[in-house]
Amino acid sequence: MTKEALLRTLLSLAILLGCLTFLSTPAYSQAPPAAFVVPDDQPSIQDAINASNPGTTIIIRTGTYRESIVIRKDNIRLVGAEEPGTVIIDGKELLDATGIHLLNASGVEIRGLVVQNFDGFVGPGPQDYRAGILVEGGRANIIRHNELRLNGSNLVLDRSDNNQINGNTVSLAKHAGILLRNGSDGNTLKGNTGYDNDHRPATLPSSELPGCGILITGGSKGNSVKDNDIFRNGRGIMLEHGADDNQVVGNMLHDNVKFGIAVFAGEAPAQNNVLTENVAINNAFRMVTSTDGTVIGEAGFDEGADLFDELGGIDTLNDWEGNISEANNVGGIVIACLVKAHCHRSDRIPPR
Repeated sequence: MTKEALLRTLLSLAILLGCLTFLSTPAYSQAPPAAFVVPDDQPSIQDAINASNPGTTIIIRTGTYRESIVIRKDNIRLVGAEEPGTVIIDGKELLDATGIHLLNASGVEIRGLVVQNFDGFVGPGPQDYRAGILVEGGRANIIRHNELRLNGSNLVLDRSDNNQINGNTVSLAKHAGILLRNGSDGNTLKGNTGYDNDHRPATLPSSELPGCGILITGGSKGNSVKDNDIFRNGRGIMLEHGADDNQVVGNMLHDNVKFGIAVFAGEAPAQNNVLTENVAINNAFRMVTSTDGTVIGEAGFDEGADLFDELGGIDTLNDWEGNISEANNVGGIVIACLVKAHCHRSDRIPPR
């Protein structure tokens, strides 16, 4: 073959390869966009999640979304786009569903949403209510500035570590405002407001444990519970069943029906917890009214306290130091503390 023929052959091959490359290359990227807007780009939140890759931000416009959402992907962001309280995920018409379920997902952020009316009960225990947000098996998620209300339990961490639960309002749950269970360790609960979390049917037996603002149980360890405002719940903050090495610092607890803060012994005593600089006022009391609604006095409960440690006294397995109480406790074993009157944050208490 001559030199000229060889060059012509090579040129023909180059042109052919170029054509094949052009035909095999799409005219646009196949990767999902870095952000979706619901309902502009996808009709539902779940559709947007299904179409997303890790790292996608999903922006949700004002509206009520009647859907139960599951996230199995890491690093997804769900963000309410409009004014607070205007993006609502509602489970009223759904049967025994969870609002937002993070299943083995990490690095997820949920911000600026209202999640309500996911209140199904799957039994048999009081912790078996459906959740507004359930984080199961994940880590390093951020749940902040949401409003969770009227759910079985508003926010549940189950086998989930190192999550940040900050600045949320949790109210009117049947069981718990925030529940940490089954070895959920190293989480931060800061600046949350929890009230009226004992919103269960009156037909439940009186022996049923009242609801909780924050409940840490099932061997959940090393969590930080700081600067939360917890009031008008069945119980305020409670540690039980191997909830060890937790920090409960600087919380305001008032007008909870039985306890402000309670640490229970049981088969696996909660121990090595540091409980300090908390203010507990008017817990274990409830206002008594006449039939016409006039307040006629206060009723104390036979088991209750502003600050309570079932192991008793100041020399316990837990470190109680620098807490403030109005010393109006009823029954139980009360931790000695300083006395300070009228520490209510009345400007932060929403009306009934």
